[in-house]
Amino acid sequence: MTLSETSLLADLWKKARQSGKESAWRNLLDEAHELLRQTGVCPEDLVFLCSLTLSASPEAIAGVRLLACLSEESLIHLITVRALLLQFLKHKEAAVRIAVVEGFWQSADRNVAPDLILALAEESHPEVRATIEHVLRLFGAKRP
Repeated sequence: MTLSETSLLADLWKKARQSGKESAWRNLLDEAHELLRQTGVCPEDLVFLCSLTLSASPEAIAGVRLLACLSEESLIHLITVRALLLQFLKHKEAAVRIAVVEGFWQSADRNVAPDLILALAEESHPEVRATIEHVLRLFGAKRP
């Protein structure tokens, strides 16, 4: 059994890739979110979303944003999303790291503030640094 046979999200992404239409990508997150609301989130879907971080930046960012949405909507436990997103806080692409930080803000996960403070100390990209600092301010986190 392949991942696409067990993950409904993988099937949605495959259809968007095959269509080659911008509209398919524009509607993808809404469609994925609605599908998971109806069917629930299975472990294979989470594996698929994590595998997207190995893809081109737009797909990796979409995967990160959908993960954050799932916790925001309580479709999966916030702690599960936190653990997954923390893995991607060191992603090689700055745009993905920004999406991760925004995902923490979106899910209102203030418990990640210490991790963001550590990431800020190691981050060299100006936009990522600015995003982390902004989210820390929104969380009311005190930086050392």
